[in-house]
Amino acid sequence: MTDHLNEAAIQQYVLEEENCPAWMTEHLKVCERCSVRVNNYRLIFKEVGGMAPVEVEVDISRLMPMRPVRTKKDWSMIYWLASAGVLMLVAGWFFRAFLLDVAGDLSGLILYVLVGVSVGIAIVRGLGLIVQYRNQLKNLDLS
Repeated sequence: MTDHLNEAAIQQYVLEEENCPAWMTEHLKVCERCSVRVNNYRLIFKEVGGMAPVEVEVDISRLMPMRPVRTKKDWSMIYWLASAGVLMLVAGWFFRAFLLDVAGDLSGLILYVLVGVSVGIAIVRGLGLIVQYRNQLKNLDLS
């Protein structure tokens, strides 16, 4: 016989030798290669069977929260708009003479709004990137 037993058949023979078909037993008597594999599996199963069970501590609460997750109301847009408004007022008060000289024909209010909004947008975008970076780091933290 030139065909050898596959892994599943050898494992079945090692675990349930008395329930295996006669042809499998006959093949193992004449095939040295399959007999060596059977002996290897017997050693492996003997070692695995003699091992003490290992206790594994699993924190299921991290996998499935027991209570519903409540989301906080996001007040950040209101804070950012208020901060941009205060920043525009402060910048307008400190630099009113300089901004009016540079602006020429534009009214001071339009210039203050443009400067304040651009600075506010830059601050919001920068802080948004920082918050997003921190959230990504928190998601990667597996400890």
